[in-house]
Amino acid sequence: MTKIIEKKIFILLSILLSFNVLAVSENILEKVYKEKIFPYYLNTAFKSTFLGKKNKKIAFYRFAGKNIKKSRGVLLFLTGNTEAAMKYIEVAYDFMNLGFTVYVMNHRGHGLSDKLTKVPDKTYIDDYRFFFDDVETMIGWINKAHSKKEMEKFFIIGHSMGGGVLSKFLSVRNSNNEFNLKGAILCSPLMNLKFGKVTKWILRKLVSVVSFFGHSEMDAPTRPRGKIIGNFKKNKKTHSRLRYENIFFLAKKYPQTWISGITIGWLQQAFLMMEDVVEKAEKIKIPLLLLQPELDTYVDAKAQNKFCEKAKNCQKKVFQGAYHELFTEKDKYRDSAIQTIVKFIDDH
Repeated sequence: MTKIIEKKIFILLSILLSFNVLAVSENILEKVYKEKIFPYYLNTAFKSTFLGKKNKKIAFYRFAGKNIKKSRGVLLFLTGNTEAAMKYIEVAYDFMNLGFTVYVMNHRGHGLSDKLTKVPDKTYIDDYRFFFDDVETMIGWINKAHSKKEMEKFFIIGHSMGGGVLSKFLSVRNSNNEFNLKGAILCSPLMNLKFGKVTKWILRKLVSVVSFFGHSEMDAPTRPRGKIIGNFKKNKKTHSRLRYENIFFLAKKYPQTWISGITIGWLQQAFLMMEDVVEKAEKIKIPLLLLQPELDTYVDAKAQNKFCEKAKNCQKKVFQGAYHELFTEKDKYRDSAIQTIVKFIDDH
């Protein structure tokens, strides 16, 4: 009898969720993740690839409701460094239930896209502009898949490195809104690494020298590679143990997507990408929303603040007490972030 009641409560909560402006609550997430979100990704989500520059296969997936033509808007997520697109299935599911069509792309070298080094569990890029090329191709694919009416509400959301890529992309390739975006959301965007000025200067010189001598695939001194083992107590990415564990649930099921280390080459290209991202912000004409976790230990908030001040139309929201990854944070931060994004989209 108890099991029947529990099942009815779960079904009721699931139905209510589809009408709620909030996302899946942590109270029911464990069950929903295993019984609905992950199976939806496996069995229903559209999955495909395209061929990027240098003949690299770029993988992506789409979460969409039954009537894609009546979608509330089209969203493209650009993930962070080392992240697989699969990590975003919960947030993609949430936005789908809120009426959006959601695309999530694996950057080259990440997730199920082609790797760029012989050792697959570290991130590398030979030229950061390849990221821009892949975004362009992905946008082109999305445009072909949707009518002009469906694309009237097209937004890109970039987290961490994806936010850094998006910030620079918008200023150098979309300054006249060539891609007809209604706006962009930058979540904990990488605009400067959180180093002291002296440490950053030394590290950049070291990276340049090592790269000059042909060792760009060498592990960077900032973070060593590791096994698929998490340590929640030491992590500074999220306060949510359950969402943290879900990351490792996926990594163990798909170990080929796991990346734990970065290379000298990635660090060099990150420095190049970031060096004038703030100065170029004034070239961006579309509306921007910048989400800034207060306790972010990965990226520099000062650079984000300067960027938002220089951009023509940028609004910022600070999430007091939140860590770097808002989309895997506890409900109180995550729900607020999702509500803020939805309001921004609806307002534009």
